[in-house]
Amino acid sequence: MQKIKRFLKAPLLFIPAGQTTQMIIGASGESDYAILSRSENLYKIFDLKRVYYSGYVPVNKSGILVSTEQAVPMIREHRLYQADWLLRFYDFKADEILDEKDPFVDPLLDPKTNWAIKNSHFSYRNK
Repeated sequence: MQKIKRFLKAPLLFIPAGQTTQMIIGASGESDYAILSRSENLYKIFDLKRVYYSGYVPVNKSGILVSTEQAVPMIREHRLYQADWLLRFYDFKADEILDEKDPFVDPLLDPKTNWAIKNSHFSYRNK
């Protein structure tokens, strides 16, 4: 932890425009909640500008690599981008979008709509 704190205090000279990173989705069985939580931490700790998501695509049947029979559906990747937008521009937290009981994005609903349905007890009426 001391190394991280020391690194964060150092001037960030490597890329003045900001850092980005990419995550391969579905290569190791991680949940969307774990992915969004990691992205949230990267945005907070390292002031990342953007996280890119790419679905895992198996290219061979080697026993060394991840043994995923199917590629990750494009809709999962798309929903993660939508959830990421909520993190970056609406200041949502990962646990407001997903949680350990419901760790994957719904392929039929975008994350904002899913949040609204789960939180219908909020009232936004103007008085």
